[in-house]
Amino acid sequence: MAKQTKNNAERKQRVRNRNEKKIISAAEKIFSEKGYNTATIQEIADKLNMPKANIHYYFPTKKDLYLTVIMKLRDLWKNEVDVMMTKSDAKTALRIYVRSLLDISFENPHAHKIWNWEMMRGARNLTSDIRESMKKRNKKETALIQSWVDTGQIVSIEPQNLLYFLWGITTHFSHQRDQIKILNGNKHLSKEQREKVYDDAVNMILRGVIIE
Repeated sequence: MAKQTKNNAERKQRVRNRNEKKIISAAEKIFSEKGYNTATIQEIADKLNMPKANIHYYFPTKKDLYLTVIMKLRDLWKNEVDVMMTKSDAKTALRIYVRSLLDISFENPHAHKIWNWEMMRGARNLTSDIRESMKKRNKKETALIQSWVDTGQIVSIEPQNLLYFLWGITTHFSHQRDQIKILNGNKHLSKEQREKVYDDAVNMILRGVIIE
């Protein structure tokens, strides 16, 4: 009996996870196209061909769903910072970090566009928890970069500025995705072109800051 109860609970959780993932994916597209204020839950429901009540079952309000989309991207960035923190040398860490940020940009263009939309409008919808997690992650990043400066692994540079430069280079490929498509013969970058972006971005950044 206990085993059956456990199996039922696990099955329900799998269904919940699958449905939430579908809803979040559809919400990313709608929010990225229309912004938070204009987008509606009904539009998201229509995209999924499901009753609006089903979405409200998982996400009681539009803001709950919107913040979940925001936190998805935040958590992706957090994971990449955690990976970077495990590397002992600046060259290896930066190589991994740049590639990871580009991966996030290529694979999550809608989420990136939503984040950019939110920041351009004063981050008014961000909760205090999200803001604090951003500050906490940023503190870890800047401390790590400062340690590279102090140990002579990279040139003397303001850690926060290096992060801004890194973010600017890597997020361009999601924020300006449509422009890149136009300039690339009306096609998104191929796998081979992405690899070239990875190599060029890493080489440019490493040559600019690493002390050999």
